Amino acid sequence: RKDDNDRHYLKNIIELIVPYAHVAIVEGETAGAALTALLAVEHMDDSLPLLLANGDQVLNCNLQKVLKEFGQKQADAGVITFESVHPRWSYVKVDSLGLVLEAAEKKPISKHATAGFYYYKKASEFVKYAKRMILKDGHVNGMFYICPIFNEMILDQKKISTFEISADEYHSLMSPNKIKQFESLF
Repeated sequence: RKDDNDRHYLKNIIELIVPYAHVAIVEGETAGAALTALLAVEHMDDSLPLLLANGDQVLNCNLQKVLKEFGQKQADAGVITFESVHPRWSYVKVDSLGLVLEAAEKKPISKHATAGFYYYKKASEFVKYAKRMILKDGHVNGMFYICPIFNEMILDQKKISTFEISADEYHSLMSPNKIKQFESLF
């Protein structure tokens, strides 16, 4: 019951800070972040941009600048990246302009690890390509992740842009040890 109270407490805080926000509380586990995000489809406006961000991280960068750059590049989608080769992350392979050529989950195909911040110019595009990935059974170890959705978009020649940040601007909070490391910065 404590977890339920915490979820509802957090929902109330978010809705106080961002009155137009819709918070969907997920009961139990899903088969990955893509499926979890699709549970909020009823709250998405198909024609508006959609942002998906991992909840266990801190990005120390100007997100307005990131979104402005995605818009200036007329990107259909975008992702923040940082340099890494650890297989815990998702990765994108990019061209000389920073456009995504391929995406992979838990498999370093480049040094461009994704920072768990995904932009879609239209929510309908996320839904369309996430469903396509799921119908093709595009899971990794039984989980449907968000990054591989880009591969479906690439097949339709959609433009997916990247915004590179330094590795020290990305802070994972995925474990108590990582939280302590982040707290030590202050």
